[in-house]
Amino acid sequence: MDYGPTAAVAAPQPLWARYIHGGHTVDFIPDAGTNYCGNGVGNGVPFGGVVILGGLAAIATVPLPAGVRGSLVIEGSFDFVKAASDGGMAAGSLAYWDNTNFVATGTASGNTYLGKVETAALTSDTSVRVQVEAIANASGSVGFGVLPVSAVNAAGTNYGTGGGLAAGVNVVSQADGTKVVSLPATPTAGTLVVIKNTTAYPLPVYPDGAATIDAVASHGAFIVPPLSTAILIAESATQWDSVCSGLMAVSAVAAAGSTVADAGKLYAGFNVVSAANGTKGVVLPTAPQPGTMVIVKSTVSNALPIYPDAAASINAIGSHGAFSTATVAPVILIATSATQWYTVPLVAS
Repeated sequence: MDYGPTAAVAAPQPLWARYIHGGHTVDFIPDAGTNYCGNGVGNGVPFGGVVILGGLAAIATVPLPAGVRGSLVIEGSFDFVKAASDGGMAAGSLAYWDNTNFVATGTASGNTYLGKVETAALTSDTSVRVQVEAIANASGSVGFGVLPVSAVNAAGTNYGTGGGLAAGVNVVSQADGTKVVSLPATPTAGTLVVIKNTTAYPLPVYPDGAATIDAVASHGAFIVPPLSTAILIAESATQWDSVCSGLMAVSAVAAAGSTVADAGKLYAGFNVVSAANGTKGVVLPTAPQPGTMVIVKSTVSNALPIYPDAAASINAIGSHGAFSTATVAPVILIATSATQWYTVPLVAS
């Protein structure tokens, strides 16, 4: 039978992309030298085992032998063993994977983000159901969705005792001017940490012992002003860079006392100062970062002493000496180092 002329065969085209699988799984070959979830070195990943891939928690739905390619699931609803120390976990709260004790926990510091608790778990429950999400977390920079949001309490006075921050958005409460928060240790380059200080007090943020924030001395604190948001991005495992949030904090401060020890505390940003009476004063932030700006706006025309801390100076005034203003016009002071402030414009003193 004559089917007509043979159609010309088109030249083969390059394959720009080839579909492999859906976005809820990742390929993985277990390492023969790794102990996955306590399954023993060389035994691969057990059924239900959790594997941390950079900053991503992935779950084996079948056993994966060492050296054999298989798939891990990175999204979906799973029941996890719950950390006994956690007590209850509310529905909608954030859950993390503790890869040392192989349990799900509500503690962000040192752990890997899993997702949100789907069903509330009681203190007596031994498991918790979590809707696993493949997004950024405290251990790395992998991200496929919205940033996780964590509620963090400021605590302690140093890195080891501070409230633990996670990658993503951290809403921080309970800052009192001395309590601190701590960045994730040895972050993956590109890790993003957003810090929202909800309090009327400055919030010190510490990196781990080997790391630096901007040009602050190694392990030195970065200060988030009251009622302000700061964005920190890890350039490397030992360097964090801050990104300006675009807004200046505004604080209400009452002048007080008669010396640096009992003066009202000023904060970075714009300070509206009340109660100046010729004796009561205010004191600048301690050990400021270079570039810190403090604007002082008195509400009355009485003399207002502005003190640096005990180790610092303002203009050419001697160490710990007060700069005095008697105007309602704003006074701008900028720190050029941790021990030197200058007024703008520079005033003879």
